[in-house]
Formats: sequence, structure tokens, C-alpha cells
Amino acid sequence: MRLTENFAAGVAIPFHMPGNFFYLDAVPGGFVTVRLFKDGRPLREDLENVVAGWWASPKEGFDLVEITSSLTQALSFYIARGQVGSNVFSGVVSATKPTTIDTVADVALGAGAATQILPADAARRQALITNLQANANVIRVGDAAVTAARGVEVAPGQTITLDGTEAIFGFDAAAESVGVVVIKD
Repeated sequence: MRLTENFAAGVAIPFHMPGNFFYLDAVPGGFVTVRLFKDGRPLREDLENVVAGWWASPKEGFDLVEITSSLTQALSFYIARGQVGSNVFSGVVSATKPTTIDTVADVALGAGAATQILPADAARRQALITNLQANANVIRVGDAAVTAARGVEVAPGQTITLDGTEAIFGFDAAAESVGVVVIKD
């Protein structure tokens, strides 16, 4: 049975309804605490400071549900018996495509030193760094601390895709170049 009840902030409301399944359906804001009881004793399946979507299903069932909301608001919840379930999802999902793909001139890595491949860029979504096929050495890619023994190895002809906006550095034992593509919003 789905119930909707108005709650005052911090005030526990008892529901004397037997069941073995509790589901917290709608919580407009704040947090909710749910205590389940059987024959006057509290059960382990408490829900402490949760939001919508949380549920409890104690094997022995319950005969009292006590609910406390952190805010004054209306809450909706289910109390049921037997095997129950739901596959209802709600919310908004948005996906945006990048608006720009920039090819950058090959970047020459200095021999035996960390070289900045790309600066930090808040608009960057991804960067593709390619160790050019003609190169003889495996390079390392990472942050400013990249060295011969630190960073991700990229063999000649391989590409690494990095998500994020931080500066990207490369290290090569010899002086070779890397290809770079940047995807931005």
C-alpha cells in the first residue's frame, strides 16, 4: 500500500501496519530515518538518514514502522507483504556532445625530461595522445611528475585517451614527438 503523509521536522510518526517490505518512494528534500519494529523490539533493518529509493525487507517482518523526516514535508512510502518490487526510474539524464575537436601540431618531447603536452583547460573534455608509429621508444604520459618510471606507458603507434581538464605531460628517454587531438565542449 502506498501512503503519503505530512511530517513535521524531527517528529517521529508511528505506523502500526504489518508487513515485510518497506520502500521510501518520495522525499522532496532532506533526509529520512525509518525504524522497524516487531513485537515491540527494534529490528536491525533501520534506514538512517536516507533519501528516496531506499528499502528494507526484514525476513521476520514488522508490525510497526516509525518514520522521522529532517524537514517539514510530505513523504510517500510503501508498506507491503510478500515479494514485491519496482523497476520505475525517475529523473533527468542529459548528454551533450562535444562542440569542438582540435588537432594540435605534434609536440616534441625533450630527451629525459617531463614536457608539457597540453596545458590545463577547463573546456577540455578529452585529450588523445599518440606515440607516433615512427618513434622508437615507449613514452610515459601523466602529470608534471612523469618520469622514466612514472606515468602510463604508451608504445609506438598506441594512443591514450585522457578525460579531464588538468595539464598533461610526457616523458621520453630520447627526443621524439607525439600526436595530439583535443575534444572540447
